[in-house]
Amino acid sequence: MSDLSGTIQEALVSLLFFREEEGKFVHTAVPTETFSIYYKELVGEAKRYWTRFKKPPGEDHSRDLVEAVIAKEGKQDIFETIFDSMVDTHEGINSDYVLDMVRTFLKERSLKSAIVDASRLLDSGLDDSVRKAEKVLLDSTKSRLELFDPGTFLTDKKALKFLDTDDSDAMTTGIRELDSRGLGPRRRELHLFLGLPKRGKTWWFINVGKYCLTSRVKVCHVTLEMSETRIAQRYYQALFSAARRSGKYSYQKLKVSKSGRLLGMKKTWLKRVLMLDDSRSRRQLVSRMKKLRTRTPLIVKQFPTGGLTISELKAYLDYLELSAGFIPDLLIVDYADLMQTSVSEYRHSIGELYKGLRGIAVERNIAVATASQIHRLGVGKSILTEANVAEDFSKIATCDIAISFNQTEAEKSLGLARLFVVSARNEEDRFSVLITQSYATGQFCLGSAKMSASYWDMMRAEDDS
Repeated sequence: MSDLSGTIQEALVSLLFFREEEGKFVHTAVPTETFSIYYKELVGEAKRYWTRFKKPPGEDHSRDLVEAVIAKEGKQDIFETIFDSMVDTHEGINSDYVLDMVRTFLKERSLKSAIVDASRLLDSGLDDSVRKAEKVLLDSTKSRLELFDPGTFLTDKKALKFLDTDDSDAMTTGIRELDSRGLGPRRRELHLFLGLPKRGKTWWFINVGKYCLTSRVKVCHVTLEMSETRIAQRYYQALFSAARRSGKYSYQKLKVSKSGRLLGMKKTWLKRVLMLDDSRSRRQLVSRMKKLRTRTPLIVKQFPTGGLTISELKAYLDYLELSAGFIPDLLIVDYADLMQTSVSEYRHSIGELYKGLRGIAVERNIAVATASQIHRLGVGKSILTEANVAEDFSKIATCDIAISFNQTEAEKSLGLARLFVVSARNEEDRFSVLITQSYATGQFCLGSAKMSASYWDMMRAEDDS
């Protein structure tokens, strides 16, 4: 690994200034000389504060430390720009990923330095050169081991961290029955959406990306099927209820009791629909995006169908970090079955591909969401389950949450669909949610209601008959 990128350095300085647990690691384990010139001055001032007060400067004293650096070094514009960026972004830093990157960097640097020193000792020809070289390498091993996280002892306070974890840790989908049970994408997990060809998979991702964007969650949407232009269009439609062509658009409005029971539905006309074929639409879209008031970016990137590997996906994420300073919280892969696989060992390579995606989620402390096709025997089924997954069944075993999209022709004509929670590693599963839709105006879900177990049993019996 080469020197730390500016993005990682700024994140480390932010942790040092504003976070207690992570800042302590930066203070004790990351040498000041690791940072480039301007960051180094801020780090030096912050470390002196840590040495004296044993805590981060925080919002109360960080500005004072920056002013002290400016008084000593000048360059007011540079330091204030860095500080303003830290204030804006410190709450959203992916600290686990940043600290893992730093640990790897420090281990590599320590090992390289030890190898060079040991080689010089061996080349010196001194009588005890071998013993000294061994000691240099041993000392390096000890220092590198200190950078490892030993894990979690059940007697540690952090073993009870699960008490601080709730449904809010899951990213929102905008569907109450899923969000209340924490069934959205989560960091370090693989979220899988199942469906028949051309039946809602991309619109599902657009829906999730939309709600993440408005919740200040950074999203990278990788598309292997549609162009970046088409995906961008769908995001604008979803965000602003925009239709491609002028007309009147309706949906089924659900009537739901306080307990969440479906009481009925009524056809309702959508109001204030933005028409993209209107000559004023460009100006209106620009204006509405400004009013959205989100500084959180969402990036769409297209790769050729069948041409993207796990290694290339990792390289792209590295490039985003280095070139744009962008570390996503959610990676959408639309969709995994269209990545590059081995023709001779297709099923095995598909299984390895899903493991690779989950590995990216864990390594980078991000959520990964993808989709998979249902095989042709699923056509005509009222409820799609794990039994209908195409190719390698290990997809279900690898993912943490799997949700299927279900829709009969009659439901499609009414703008209705059902989501079935196929499996959830740590949450409730095996239930269905009825949703109302308007793809014409970019809306994957306009209303929802949990379906009764008796209805689900009836549908399943119909499939078995």
